[in-house]
Amino acid sequence: MIKKLLIVFFALLSIGIVFLQVGKARVQPIPSGHVELKIPMGDLERRCLVHLPPEYDKTKLVPLVIMLHGMGGTGANAMRETGWSAKAGLEGFIVVYPEATRPNADKPPSLRSNAQSWNDGSGRQAVSIPPSERSMTWLSFES
Repeated sequence: MIKKLLIVFFALLSIGIVFLQVGKARVQPIPSGHVELKIPMGDLERRCLVHLPPEYDKTKLVPLVIMLHGMGGTGANAMRETGWSAKAGLEGFIVVYPEATRPNADKPPSLRSNAQSWNDGSGRQAVSIPPSERSMTWLSFES
C-alpha cells in the first residue's frame, strides 16, 4: 500500500513540475544584455530583440548580425536557440532578432494557426507591405 502511495505521489509531483515549467515558458522576461525595440511601419508595429555587447560604445562602429528566424518561429526563440548573443558578447558585435509578420497581429504567434513569415517575395508572407513602405529604417542605439 505504501509503495502504491509513493508511486502516485511521485507521479503527481512530476505532473505538477511539468505544468509549472510549461507556465514559465509562456511568460519570459527579456534576458539581461538585451533590449526590445518597437518600430512603427505604416499600420504595423515591428518588434525586435537587440543584444548589445557588454563593452558597447556608441561612439565606435560595431559589427551587426541580423538573425532572421525561420517560418513560424520568433525572434525570442532564435535568440535562445542559436547562441548568437553569447558569441556577440565574446566578440563584441550587436545581434538583432527581428519578428516576422503574422496573419493576426492581435494573437500570439503559432506555427499551426498564426505562423510568422518574412516578406521574401515568395507570396507566402502573412502581411503584404506596400512598396512605398518597404524601406530600411535606420536605428540608433543609445545606452
